[in-house]
Amino acid sequence: NEESEPEACITESETRFNYRPGAHRYRIKTFSAAKKTAAQPLSSSIFNVGRHEWQIVSYPGGETEEVSPFVSLFLGYRGPDEQCDATWMLRCVNQDDPENSRERSWAKGDKYNTFDIGRRWGWQKFIKREILMDPDNGFLKNDTIIFEATVDVCVGHSTITKPWSGPICVERNPS
Repeated sequence: NEESEPEACITESETRFNYRPGAHRYRIKTFSAAKKTAAQPLSSSIFNVGRHEWQIVSYPGGETEEVSPFVSLFLGYRGPDEQCDATWMLRCVNQDDPENSRERSWAKGDKYNTFDIGRRWGWQKFIKREILMDPDNGFLKNDTIIFEATVDVCVGHSTITKPWSGPICVERNPS
């Protein structure tokens, strides 16, 4: 009675990162009353995505004097954790033609996707204020500007093991 050798058991594993999506719309009514001097922020209420708190921060007169011809726009992380990883996008809505909204995003996997509590990422030169203020461009309607943020928060990862179904490329040492 010959003992047969057991069949090779080959498996593979796969790690998937899990993201929780969310979005927030921030409307500034009577935008003409907003100060157009540098370093005067206007902020949305705090909103939640994936049990994390976020805030849209705008500077209608630019974040600094050097960028005062622009509207600066940022996404701020407010907690509760010390750090959070997310992909994100900021948009100034074109109210005449949403397909022509001004948007910028960060989905790469580098330092601009990691938010420390109190930290914000965005653009000092998000959109030229003269473009934003011209009613013919569609951004300013009824003296109202709309900013939006979409955030996909990394809420963890999972690793699964499954049987390998591809060709076997593992070399075995003969005994």
